[in-house]
Amino acid sequence: MQDIIIEIVRCIIVLAIFIYLWRVGNRETLSSENGWKFILTGFFLIFLGMLFDITDNFTSLNKFIIIGDTSVESYIEKIFGYFFGFLFLAIGFSKWIPRVIENKQLKKSLQAETEQLKAEIVIRRKEEKLRIETETKLHRSQKMEAIGLMAGSVAHDLNNILSGIVSYPELILLKLPKDHEIVPSVKAIQESGQRASLIISDLLTIARGIATEKIADNLNDIVDEYLLSPEFAKLQSLYPAVKITKNMENSLDNFLCAPVHIRKCIMNLVTNGAEAISSKGNVTVATSNIKIEEPIDAPHLSKGNYVLLSISDDGPGIPETDINNIFEPFFTKKKMGRSGTGLGLAIVWSTIQDHKGDIEVESSNKGTNFNLYFPATDIKKNSHEIADIDLSKLFGNGEKILVVDDEHIQRDIACNYLCKLKYIPVAVKSGEDAIKYTKTNPVHLLIIDMKMDPGINGLATYQSILKKNPNQKAIIASGYAESSLITSAHQLGASQFLKKPYTIAKLGQVVKKALAENS
Repeated sequence: MQDIIIEIVRCIIVLAIFIYLWRVGNRETLSSENGWKFILTGFFLIFLGMLFDITDNFTSLNKFIIIGDTSVESYIEKIFGYFFGFLFLAIGFSKWIPRVIENKQLKKSLQAETEQLKAEIVIRRKEEKLRIETETKLHRSQKMEAIGLMAGSVAHDLNNILSGIVSYPELILLKLPKDHEIVPSVKAIQESGQRASLIISDLLTIARGIATEKIADNLNDIVDEYLLSPEFAKLQSLYPAVKITKNMENSLDNFLCAPVHIRKCIMNLVTNGAEAISSKGNVTVATSNIKIEEPIDAPHLSKGNYVLLSISDDGPGIPETDINNIFEPFFTKKKMGRSGTGLGLAIVWSTIQDHKGDIEVESSNKGTNFNLYFPATDIKKNSHEIADIDLSKLFGNGEKILVVDDEHIQRDIACNYLCKLKYIPVAVKSGEDAIKYTKTNPVHLLIIDMKMDPGINGLATYQSILKKNPNQKAIIASGYAESSLITSAHQLGASQFLKKPYTIAKLGQVVKKALAENS
């Protein structure tokens, strides 16, 4: 009786397997090619064999062998059930197992292809993001270039006008005793001209046409200089609730820079941070060394060592609608006439471009962070402190100097300065006049304005003079000049650049250096 119960249980199990496989086969629409129908048929035949066993009341069928009555009918029933059942199972599994292995291999292949496709999608997304960023920067560069050309032209003309306001007071002060009653008024005129000249310098920075010498300096020192400056003291008095802290790397690398412009960047960013904070808050100035290993870390920078300046605040952040416009000249959200000119961040952006660096901006409702990258250098820093200059040490020995400038005021200022410095000045108003004069009158030095109108420019003038006098020494003087023209003039032999408006001390230093070269 126990054996019969066991056989009934086995029969039910086989029937359950058959029904499950049959339903799966119908749902998946499996074909006979994969052996599935053979397996179903095999289980069905074995099920029939078990039914025959039960109906014939056999005592033991534990191992699926025929045990019991030896009548021909029973054997035929069991052979039909078990033999053909196992035969169909063997055929089915012989077809199904290779298909399973093939499916697994295909699944692995599909997974590998999927992973590869995901990786390609990630790379393409990064490339697309980089392309959009590059196009945005290109568009901004083109816009800045157009504005820069306009600003440069305006700045050049204003610098010529300001030269009189800055330089004539100096000439007057040289003739007056220090305790004369009009000395304070003359100094006030001179200081006003110098402040106006600084605004023009900002325009020239945006135009990127100003010729600035880059020297090896340390960013920590420039930050410290700003934090000790009168401008910083004034900022603290205006925003006493804002705490400004510094976090400097001790062994910071040097970098090649124009210190005045870098200091202006620091001042603009710190000022913006303080103004963004409505009540209490923090502005942090940090420096560090950073090494760019892969372009993906900073896509606009090549591999190498950089000096990083980070200036962050915990203000309300920059609105998303404004963040793409913050570097445009004259873009400002401040009240007109109360704070700033809208040139602050435009100056920062132009300075970064001029220094072959990059800038990143991160902003949210928790604050804003500016990261400025500058290429590091192994060149050691030299002291560039400005000391009081004794004009007597800059006196010449009666050397003849030809001043070439299309502006009467500029010629007059230069000649007055040169007379004070014991030189013999001669002035002409055009490049053509300079060429004509030097054909019959040798001079020790030329001071040539780079941009003259009408007529040929300073570079063409110098090239023509060199054809007759190959060793002619020259100084390029200009309020604005394209860097390519200045570079070409230097390659020809012009040793110094003199930025307008200039002081008598600056002129004396530059002339001394130019005359001393190859003497």
